[in-house]
Amino acid sequence: MARKRSGATSYSESKVKVGVSLTPTSAERLKEVATELGLSRSELIERIARGDLAILREAAQIQGNLDNQSETVNNALKTNEVSDEKLDIVTVPEPLVESVETQNQLSESYQALQQELASQMAQVKHLEDQMTTMVSRESYETLHKQLEEDKKAIVESQAQLAQLKQLEEQVALMVSQ
Repeated sequence: MARKRSGATSYSESKVKVGVSLTPTSAERLKEVATELGLSRSELIERIARGDLAILREAAQIQGNLDNQSETVNNALKTNEVSDEKLDIVTVPEPLVESVETQNQLSESYQALQQELASQMAQVKHLEDQMTTMVSRESYETLHKQLEEDKKAIVESQAQLAQLKQLEEQVALMVSQ
């Protein structure tokens, strides 16, 4: 029986035949994934090998990152008849120098705020200590009232003392006459 020839590939390299041994379950799953994406099994393997296609699964036992240019993915999508709806392309940005610098600045700012907070907490403690040694407002008003009464008593005592002195002087004058 004659083999069915597929259309030309978008890759400029010649093809190499590779024998792959898979379990029947894996072979069936490979066929299902290729069918879901509208690709042949060979094209699916080719894209995975080039890093143009990533199949993400949470329970994956092996994970790896390849440095790939996004142009490769875009070119592959343009040259093949695969609809954008069928492919989930995930781009994971690498840490940028700016974000690292921002993180460092935030860390320094956080530490400065921690120090400022500690300083303010110490100041609050100091003020609380001062308040405990200070007299309460009610006590102050009571003491002030007592002071005013004591001042009046002193003024009255001084007035009485002045009267006594005046009387002594009068008595002394009478005795001397």
